[in-house]
Amino acid sequence: MLYEFNASITFNFQTRSDQVIRYADLIREMGKLGCISINLGVESDSEEVLRRYNKQVDRVTNRKAIEVLRTSDIEAIVYIIMFEALESLEDIGKNYAFIKENELTSFELTNNLYGCMRPFYGTEYHKTYGKYYEKNIHGVAQPLFRDHRVKSLYDCIVEFRNDYEDRINYSVINAKQMYNQHKDEDIKLKLRFLVKAQYMIFELMLKVVQAYGACDYEMVKESQLFIQLDNHLDYFRPMTISEVSA
Repeated sequence: MLYEFNASITFNFQTRSDQVIRYADLIREMGKLGCISINLGVESDSEEVLRRYNKQVDRVTNRKAIEVLRTSDIEAIVYIIMFEALESLEDIGKNYAFIKENELTSFELTNNLYGCMRPFYGTEYHKTYGKYYEKNIHGVAQPLFRDHRVKSLYDCIVEFRNDYEDRINYSVINAKQMYNQHKDEDIKLKLRFLVKAQYMIFELMLKVVQAYGACDYEMVKESQLFIQLDNHLDYFRPMTISEVSA
């Protein structure tokens, strides 16, 4: 009815992976009638973690659901909880591999790199695993990571996010505006780097922890990847008043 009223109207909604599989034919029809994207709360690519979350969906179903959406010309907007108090570093490795293998590395999905389970009091998960969390002064659950390697990675990626996320967001916006205005290939290459930078930094930190059991943020910042990132951010930084006046 909506499509018949106005074929240019598009829509989006959220559902479960198993529902996408169950109603695959309907989903494909929706793809023809204006559905441009569907949000899926996949949460994890670890079977053990999925069982703790009581998702009642396995990793195979999640992957099949993404494939159904893509073959229906519907974008899969997938949400991952990268960090959880009981997760192992191997679980996080599975999550990141899942993101890469399914090409879920758009700029819009970078929040998946920082997602952390923060259970609400009274939920079934909290009743079972609440002892692995403590509340901060704002009443927000903070994970007490069982795997010290996960804590090290988490601390590093949070510090990176605090230092860089806003600057990267600004630079991406600025780079897009500059490219649209000038169509310069150098700007286009810099923009591509900035769009993927957070994934590359996460992967670098993950590999460091996998190799050495810990991640030192200040040491990682000395890497060529960080140097390149800093150079790109400096290129797109806002001009000062004195620079504008010069």
